[in-house]
Amino acid sequence: MYTNQQRTNIASRLTEILDKRKPFIERLTSVENHLKTLYSTLLELEKHRQKLIKLPDNAEIAGNLQQINFPGLLKRLEFQTNKLAQLHKRFDRGTLNIGVVGLMGQGKSTLLKSLSGLSDDEIPAREGGACTAVRSTVYHQNQPTYARVTFHDEDSFLKEVIGSYYEELGLAPKPKSLDEF
Repeated sequence: MYTNQQRTNIASRLTEILDKRKPFIERLTSVENHLKTLYSTLLELEKHRQKLIKLPDNAEIAGNLQQINFPGLLKRLEFQTNKLAQLHKRFDRGTLNIGVVGLMGQGKSTLLKSLSGLSDDEIPAREGGACTAVRSTVYHQNQPTYARVTFHDEDSFLKEVIGSYYEELGLAPKPKSLDEF
C-alpha cells in the first residue's frame, strides 16, 4: 500500500505523462483537418474530371484525364484518415493504459498490484491456479466509490438476466425455473 505522499507523486507523474500528449493531439487534429480538406478538394477535382471527360471535342484531354486515379487516391486518403482518427482517439483519452500478458503464474497480477498499490482484494495474486484469468480494467476515479446492485426475484432474474443470455447465444428453450437452469 502507498502513503498519501506516494499516491500524490504517482498522480502527478501520470498527469505529467498525459499532459505531454497534448501537443501531439493538437498536431494530430491539425493533420486530420488538413486531410479532410484535401479529401473534399479531391472529390471536387474528380467531379470536374468526370465533366471534362464527357466533353465531345477533347478526346486527347479525356484520355489523359482517364489515367488519373482519383478514386484510388480518395480510397487511400480515407484509409489514412481513419488510421489517424484511431491514433487521435487513443492519445486523446484521459487514461494511461498498459497491457500485461504472460503465462499463468508469471507475476502479472503482482506487477499490477505493485504499480497500483492495490491489494489482493482488488487484484488477486495467489499461488496455484488462475486468479484473474480475465481481462482486468483498473482505473482511478476521483469521485467517491459506489456500487450499483440490482436485486431480482426468481422470475425477473430468469427473464432479464438469464433470458438475455439465452437470446444472445441463440439457445432454446429458455429455462422457466432456477431448477431448469
